[in-house]
Amino acid sequence: MGNKVLRFFKDKRAVLLILLIITAGVLKFQSNNFHHWEDTERLDRPIIRSDGSGYYAYLPQHFIYNDPHYFFIDSILPNYPNAKMGEFGNYGSPDSGRMNKFFPGVAICQTPFFLAAHCFHDSKYKSDGYSYPYQRAAAMGAICFLLLGIFLCYLVMIRLKITPLAAALSLVGISLGTPLLFYTINEPLASHVYSFAVVALFIYLLLVWRDSRSSIWLPLIALVLGLIVLLRPVNGIVVLLFFALFPSLKEAWQFLRDHLLKSLPKVTLILSSFVAVILIQYSNVYYQTGNFDFNLYSTETFENWNSPPILEVLFGFRKGLFIYAPLTLFTFLGVCLIFKNHRYRTVVVLFFFALFTYITASWWCWWYGGSIGMRPMVDISILYALGLALILDKGEIWLKILTLPIMLFSIFFQLTLSHQFENGILHFSEMNKERYLEIFMKRDRRFEWMYYVEALPYFEKELKLDKEPFWKTKSFEIEHMRGSELIKIQIDSTLLAKYRGFRLNGNIIIRDKNNIPLLQVQGEQNEESNILQTDFIGMRLPSINKTESFTSDYIFPKQISEYNNLTLYFINSHGKTNLENLKLFFVEN
Repeated sequence: MGNKVLRFFKDKRAVLLILLIITAGVLKFQSNNFHHWEDTERLDRPIIRSDGSGYYAYLPQHFIYNDPHYFFIDSILPNYPNAKMGEFGNYGSPDSGRMNKFFPGVAICQTPFFLAAHCFHDSKYKSDGYSYPYQRAAAMGAICFLLLGIFLCYLVMIRLKITPLAAALSLVGISLGTPLLFYTINEPLASHVYSFAVVALFIYLLLVWRDSRSSIWLPLIALVLGLIVLLRPVNGIVVLLFFALFPSLKEAWQFLRDHLLKSLPKVTLILSSFVAVILIQYSNVYYQTGNFDFNLYSTETFENWNSPPILEVLFGFRKGLFIYAPLTLFTFLGVCLIFKNHRYRTVVVLFFFALFTYITASWWCWWYGGSIGMRPMVDISILYALGLALILDKGEIWLKILTLPIMLFSIFFQLTLSHQFENGILHFSEMNKERYLEIFMKRDRRFEWMYYVEALPYFEKELKLDKEPFWKTKSFEIEHMRGSELIKIQIDSTLLAKYRGFRLNGNIIIRDKNNIPLLQVQGEQNEESNILQTDFIGMRLPSINKTESFTSDYIFPKQISEYNNLTLYFINSHGKTNLENLKLFFVEN
């Protein structure tokens, strides 16, 4: 029996099959849990949003609308009132439409999934590029690319003589125990899971070329490198990993010279294949602007070349790689295990990682906006997988045993981070050490949005209200991304002599878990207005889709006499919101 088990785990195909089945099962569960695919009528899934809406927009643009300036986005947005598919593009003027700065690599990867949804979806859904079938196809595309990346990483490891079981376990750990999981399920149209898979394909093709010495692989290698650049241009430096495939720099250079550089036809073939892919971006820019250019990130550049915050990128509590993906730090033990016998290869890999980190830290927005951890570092997840596999394959027995609970914790940690991010517990951008420790592994709803607002002053419990409300209303509904003026109060000396503020009571029903309903007091003087107070009442509500009571106080500041009027606004961020039985009472001095 024991021998049969051992033979099974040495069977490369059997272990690969189990690896893919386990990972696919977890991904399916996470996708269903997050996106609720069983609700086929839901229109506000967070699939096509933020940067992902720009990466994706090329598909409906070319296959459906033939609209270089994306006017179609504004025409279909009313059909998806709670979605975020319009959150991209630079506007020249209302008449000139949008200009999409994002590179088209994600759209290229998503093309077969988009076309399948477009050609074969049920007729009850709109053929607009954004309805349920397209959303589900986009999510499925990300999952398929993660599985493809896992498959290719597994093939790379087998070629590097790593045992099948060590390879499989390491890939389960990296795919589920790092932010790679988040950028597959929660942000399926961000570029990172596609970069992970295509980088793995590139390294696998380099290995095949090295072992076969056949020039037939050269155009495919060049095409894949071009796609890597179209996904994220700076990732093109993965060409440096070619030198890690040989025992020494001399042997790497000798191979490159003998099997490529000496042959002009081969050089011409590989360059023309690479350029053919890169021309896609030039044609994309020309289609939008009429200019033959490569980069539309006109106002965003690498501004930190001289002082890149490398320690923050790796160890910072705002977005640090090793803080939000601690398993990646552990994988560097694998590099240490091979250093003695493979010093040259170790130096090349570490040099590449250092250069990649330096470039990442040099971007003007080195924390990369709203994200979990250092998201550009997800693209090179194959390196972490190799490091973890070396620990499981070459490490001492005690280290192998220690690795398993670390992997399990890392998986649960990533699931928790995803929950925190999507529910406002983890601040999307402004984290620090104190906040990180305060919410570590916590999922309680009371922590939601706590870092997005400042505490407001409230009246003491013993206060004297007017017997009758100054203003009241029964109920009304506010639409997605809309605001409503509730009441305007005229400021005069009589009012200020008698009252020191007001209290608003009422009931509220919010329909979207991402909603951040707020009350805003604005002071108006002549034609100018200033925001005097913002009360994020949503963070105090225990549930959605249920009537909840709330209270909001406003204490008159010293400068209140400078204003002619106070206007109270209710602002809604996501979904529809119902307000009921609102009553405003003045608080007596």
